[in-house]
Parts: sequence; C-alpha cells; structure tokens
Amino acid sequence: FETPDLEGGPKKVATFELGGVKVGAAMVVGEAKYRALFPEGADAQVTFTPPVQALEEAKTALKAAETEINVLLSYA
Repeated sequence: FETPDLEGGPKKVATFELGGVKVGAAMVVGEAKYRALFPEGADAQVTFTPPVQALEEAKTALKAAETEINVLLSYA
C-alpha cells in the first residue's frame, strides 16, 4: 500500500539499524486479502500495487539502501 498524500502514511519499505546491522523491511498484500480488506465499492482511497510488482519495487529499494538483512511481511 502507498498513500503518497497521507503524511506519515505507510511506506513501501523501511530501513533501520539493529545491533550494527542494517535491516530492511517490506510488506506485500495479496490480491485476495486486498479484496477482503477493501471490498468492491468501498471508498478506500488506497492504491494497490500487484504483489509481483510490489516485490520488485521493494527489492530495488532495499538493494539501493544496501541493507544486510531483509524481512518480508506477507498478507496473502
């Protein structure tokens, strides 16, 4: 999920340091879970990125951030 107009809203990836190790985290929502959370007709005002595309974008961002360990949270 991404809501670019929502200040402080969800981010595609997050990075932080833990014990001197740079960690990256990303979250992906499956299409079925998205439909369950935001049924057709709901005024969600949330942009959904298909899971494969979201993973590719996260991978690119985490590589650019030079993280050492990556965590993927998947809601499918």
